[in-house]
Amino acid sequence: MAIIKNIDKQKIINLLKEHPEYTLADVGRMEGISRERVRVIAGDIPGACRHTHLPRLCKNCGKLLRPYRPHKGLNYSSHREGFCADCWEKEKQRRKEERFKRTNQGFVCEICGKEFWRRNSAVKQAFDRGARVRFCSNKCYGRFRLSKSRPGR
Repeated sequence: MAIIKNIDKQKIINLLKEHPEYTLADVGRMEGISRERVRVIAGDIPGACRHTHLPRLCKNCGKLLRPYRPHKGLNYSSHREGFCADCWEKEKQRRKEERFKRTNQGFVCEICGKEFWRRNSAVKQAFDRGARVRFCSNKCYGRFRLSKSRPGR
């Protein structure tokens, strides 16, 4: 047989009105009842069953983030990362450039002087073969070979 507690509903309502900073769980612990029971008792009090979550702000610009609603076409990635839609596009571009610089190396072509990039793995393979990365394209490499084979021209 379950023990039925005599609950003073008015005391719970007064606690919630006098101390709006208390959560339903706090009041439940004080009175020895569950948070859900406190919610049922306090159902008629406006603001008693409040959400305690702080509003989320964009990490970059500080704008208020709207709640994620997939049917509204919002981007979950930006919401999860804590950016508004405008800042998320900038952040994606920044991350893409950072990843590119981390995984590639920059060189200057010996023939045309153009700056070019090669993946770190391709540079490592070239060095393992004893070669150097010197040319931006096969066309420049062909010019180099041509100039070596015909030194008088």
